[in-house]
Amino acid sequence: MNKLTNILNGGFFVEYPTIFLAIDNCFASKRWTSPNEWCSIIKESGINFIEASADNECDPLFTVPSYINDWLKEVKFSCEKNNIDVLNFYSGHGTYAMTGLANPDERIRNHIANNWIRPYIKMASELKAGVGFFCHAFPNVVLQNSDIYLNEVKKLENTLMEIRDFASLISDKTISLEQMYSPHQYPWTIETAIDFIQGTGIYITLDTGHQVGQRLFLKPTSEELNETLTPSGHDIWTGTDYSYDLVKKARCGELNLKEAYKLIEEDINKNPHLFSRQEDCSLYQWTKEIGCYCPIIHLQQNNGLSSTHWSFTEEKNKIGIVEPQKLLESLIESYQNEELPGMPPRCKEITLTLELFFDTAEYPFYIRSQLLESVEYWRKFIPEDGMRLNELPCLKEYVKLVE
Repeated sequence: MNKLTNILNGGFFVEYPTIFLAIDNCFASKRWTSPNEWCSIIKESGINFIEASADNECDPLFTVPSYINDWLKEVKFSCEKNNIDVLNFYSGHGTYAMTGLANPDERIRNHIANNWIRPYIKMASELKAGVGFFCHAFPNVVLQNSDIYLNEVKKLENTLMEIRDFASLISDKTISLEQMYSPHQYPWTIETAIDFIQGTGIYITLDTGHQVGQRLFLKPTSEELNETLTPSGHDIWTGTDYSYDLVKKARCGELNLKEAYKLIEEDINKNPHLFSRQEDCSLYQWTKEIGCYCPIIHLQQNNGLSSTHWSFTEEKNKIGIVEPQKLLESLIESYQNEELPGMPPRCKEITLTLELFFDTAEYPFYIRSQLLESVEYWRKFIPEDGMRLNELPCLKEYVKLVE
């Protein structure tokens, strides 16, 4: 099982990754707050590997060093007692709610880098775990001009590369940045994700619900643009604030329709960073294109309209769009593709991590039952941790077809 499996395909060797099923302990936030509690619940659910969320009482910005030291000791003790491991650390809602590393003020950027990310990486290294995060957003003013936007992207990438270099000094584990789904949260399209990986050498975390927003930012067709300019037109995404002002002027007769169309089209073409493509709306296209550069894949069931982070229960699976078989087949395809230039090595390990959110008023026993059902569902596809992707029983016939 641990021996590398190379398969000849089309003139190059495919080295498939080992696959692990894990769970993010965000499910325990504000309920089971001690490591001993959430470790026991996770072990009972049939999971052996954990992603530690900053939301669950270990965020460096909200705690003190002495507590963090005790927390790490308890994690080590609880993991050993339950025979489980923390594979990754991940950021939570606290830093996600900020402009953070993309804040216009350098003081805030430095604060997040020095007082949040670096300490968190040190915590992860104590447990020999990898790190993933997302803690930045561009203010609306940055989106209004492509030159300004690209300059801010470059500044962000430079900061992230400094963080990458810091992580490499204290750990041999990977760090990864989560892909998002709107223009102010870069990278949010397949193309920008590839650009980001090539430019920084940092991997991407793929989330099975982060393809729901891109459909709202598709470049409008000629018909859609003409319709929105009419007095009774429906609002659509035209990019900048300037272009939307033109729409309003055309609707009320302040601007000739043809002139408005021309000016908006010019503005759209000048600001391609604000628009997605149809393929960006597909989870499976994302997986096919960059899955092999995603050491962490966050698993959440959703309806394709919002990032709901549902559990994988029978009820939700009936209306959800996330199909494990299709996801794993898409992952196989990503390893079948020829390697893109300028990319880091393909992932040798991929952790599929259940990231399940629950309402504040949810009953604790209901949460635990949904954890169990979700794990049982995914164990049908990943029955044993550490198996090669192509050796998963559910993929054997598919692998024969594609090879």
